[in-house]
Amino acid sequence: MKKKIAVCGSGWSNEYLKTVMSGIRKCAGEHDTDIFLLMNYTITNAERYKEIGEANIFHLLEHGSFDGVIILSNTLHTQEEYEYLSNIVKEKSLPAICLEYQLPGIDFIATDNYSGMHELCEHLLCHHEVKHPVFVSGPVENPESNVRRKALED
Repeated sequence: MKKKIAVCGSGWSNEYLKTVMSGIRKCAGEHDTDIFLLMNYTITNAERYKEIGEANIFHLLEHGSFDGVIILSNTLHTQEEYEYLSNIVKEKSLPAICLEYQLPGIDFIATDNYSGMHELCEHLLCHHEVKHPVFVSGPVENPESNVRRKALED
């Protein structure tokens, strides 16, 4: 019997989703597994009813008989999404993994943003004699961006 894996996240980042889903589809094909995309389109500071409506897609986890969940946690926008997905995974004892952003009690795979940025900055400063690097980031609360900024500051 085929395994059923749910992939949960927000669909706003086309490039990220294309890259991640390419790898997930390849692996799923090699292991006779079906993938179910549960994507919403929440945005930061949206009207509350829109956030709730968009996040309702994740309620399918309660009713589906999934064998596991992949959470694209760095694409989510609201604290409620993090909490709901974390709680439902624990309540249903679903095997789960988060990509890039850790949710309590769920395994995760993350990029080492600090080392890569630190090496890049060192190269620019030492080999190209850049004196005043500029750092441009997304939202202030983005943990990946904050780690990269810290590497530049260090």
